[in-house]
Amino acid sequence: TKSYLYRKEMIQFHDNDPTVAQLGGRDRTNIIHAAKLLAQVDQVKAVELNCGCPMRCARKGRYGAFLLNEPDLLCSIVQGMRSALHGKALCAVKIRIYKNDPLRTLNLCRRLTSPQECGAQILTVHGRSVCKEHDA
Repeated sequence: TKSYLYRKEMIQFHDNDPTVAQLGGRDRTNIIHAAKLLAQVDQVKAVELNCGCPMRCARKGRYGAFLLNEPDLLCSIVQGMRSALHGKALCAVKIRIYKNDPLRTLNLCRRLTSPQECGAQILTVHGRSVCKEHDA
């Protein structure tokens, strides 16, 4: 969120416990801005882009698992996140597999973790595809 007061009131951390913050969306500028803000929080050790959400709202907004249908945009967002974090927190991504296409999934994984392309330092692969009615 853009509101400092909202962030101060609503986003709280328990003592100094390490935290992985998860972001969702498809707006590169907003996600990079959020990553920059999170990089300033000592407890945040990693920031993860959630590309695994199969919910109807994610389909409608073309984020979550549905962002997998736009790998160039996804890679651009991850690259921007990595740069925005300035090494203060790890850059992470969670994806689902492509239905019946393990090679496509593997190629995306390689692309996301390639230091020359996206540079994600943590990759979580949810071992299921989006359900039939919401295939990515």
